Amino acid sequence: MASAEAALKAVKKAARAGQLGRAAADNLQLWLTGEAFAEYRDEVAAAVATGEFESLDDAFGQVIPFGTAGRRGREGVGPNRINARTIAESAAGLGDYVREAFPTAAPTCVIAYDTRRNSESYGKLCAEVLAARGLQVALFEAPRATPMLAYAVLARRALCGIMITASHNPPDDNGFKAYWRSGGQVVPPHDGRIIDYVNRLSRESIAREPLAQGIQEDRITILGHEADADYWHYVSEQAVTRFREARLVYSPLQGTGGVCVVPVLERAGFEDVHVVASQAQPSSEFEAVANQVANPEAPAAMKEVIDLCRELDADAGIASDPDADRIGFVAREASEESGYRFFNGNQIGVLVAWFACQAMSREGIMPERPEILKSAVTSELITRIGEDYGVHVRGELPVGFRWMGEILDALMDDGQLIAAIEESHGVNRGSRVRDKDAASAALALAELTAELKAKGLSVSELLDQLYLKYGYHAELMHSVTQPKKEIIDAILASLRANPPRELDGLPVVSVEDRLEGRYLDPVTHQPVVENFLIYQLGGDSRIDGVKVAIRPSGTEPKMKVYVQGYKRVPEGGSLQAVKAAVDHFLADLPLQVLAAAGQAQ
Repeated sequence: MASAEAALKAVKKAARAGQLGRAAADNLQLWLTGEAFAEYRDEVAAAVATGEFESLDDAFGQVIPFGTAGRRGREGVGPNRINARTIAESAAGLGDYVREAFPTAAPTCVIAYDTRRNSESYGKLCAEVLAARGLQVALFEAPRATPMLAYAVLARRALCGIMITASHNPPDDNGFKAYWRSGGQVVPPHDGRIIDYVNRLSRESIAREPLAQGIQEDRITILGHEADADYWHYVSEQAVTRFREARLVYSPLQGTGGVCVVPVLERAGFEDVHVVASQAQPSSEFEAVANQVANPEAPAAMKEVIDLCRELDADAGIASDPDADRIGFVAREASEESGYRFFNGNQIGVLVAWFACQAMSREGIMPERPEILKSAVTSELITRIGEDYGVHVRGELPVGFRWMGEILDALMDDGQLIAAIEESHGVNRGSRVRDKDAASAALALAELTAELKAKGLSVSELLDQLYLKYGYHAELMHSVTQPKKEIIDAILASLRANPPRELDGLPVVSVEDRLEGRYLDPVTHQPVVENFLIYQLGGDSRIDGVKVAIRPSGTEPKMKVYVQGYKRVPEGGSLQAVKAAVDHFLADLPLQVLAAAGQAQ
């Protein structure tokens, strides 16, 4: 076995040779010598002995940051990995900040975890850390979905919450999502303050109270069926129609959806629901899902759903990701080779928005001040539908459902929300669940399917009707990956220094650079500084209008280019011709953006 002394010498040698950065070398030395890291010493020494310094530089070069969805990444040893140490630091930092923010309150934290490797042990670890810091803890008894955690934080009037999950990431990943007393994910300035507290703990041992002792002394409460039933009832009450005749297939993709989506559909009166047997049981490896990627944004992940739909002649199929916040949807379509069409996140959002608006209007239950929330990169067709029904649409929100949770908490009354939507297959219709909710989305899609079936209309035919009324809208996202983050930074710097005057012949009529802080948080009215560019393009005979958004990752050498455009169908014109023209125009637009920055991808 490699010794810590030998590892220290190897680290110093690698640092002198430029194989390790200063931060990585310092952190490796700390983890090899610090008493707080004694349990990792042998593992770190063994990793150093392999000589894989590029990997070590990544694992030890920084402290894993809070992003739009908390901390998420590969499991492994080091401060830039998810492990018991970084999870304990996260919980302790959150607990310390909560005690500072609410010095006179009796702080409570609700904790849930998904089905991933080590998620249960991480969840229990968080409970032990917070109990040792004087917080009351409510810990779910078994794996639960993210929206169930979000609901429980608000329902139990807790001051914070923790969800152990990496959502739809590959099996090697895990993560820590922090929730505020609102039931939504933490937003500025809280996220920054939490990480400040985490950084203060970087060299300290972190105390734990044994779980059994915490339970015995009533500092840790175990949540079970009663908390589940409360959530099931709330979401099932979001139903707005009486249409129930639909045969549905559902898969939790080996995640937690079986404890939220299925009970909600059953309580709402859907009796003909069939679960994909091979994907019904939770698994940390997602071995029954294509490529072990349990992400319903990917058509490949829906294969088993489609197979069972075909076998049962089902009307539609639904899937959720491992923590059951994202939704996937397919519906019967004769023109598809499989007999079923996959709908992307923008299309799902359009369908849910239209269904909710028209059904609530028809049933006379539209609230007085209805609102739809969507991010700036989500389909503008949602805005046009909402406004047509008299709904106020907040359509330029920053990316990340945490911003919607903030608005639901501070600016909206219970019942005002028609839908909150993100293009990344995130939908929610309940204002007391302040995060994406696959059960809420599944209920809306099930009702939509049943209503269309009763009217003899397919989902594709409905979309075409909407395109004829509001114009054909298309969206696509192009992901750019480079060897180094500096290349991505250079692309953004070039676009800022020399913004394009036109893209593919269309004039750039406006540029919004959110790095300048001109976008104000609608709640705090403080600038939201994002590394985010938005171009509005004028139209011509090919297309009526185009929106381009460019958003780099904060931690990885990646960048996303979102483009969306629309064109109204001229009187007597062909919808299919308009579709073909718009799709063709948008297909090359991300490359035009990169060309404007002097890059090719």
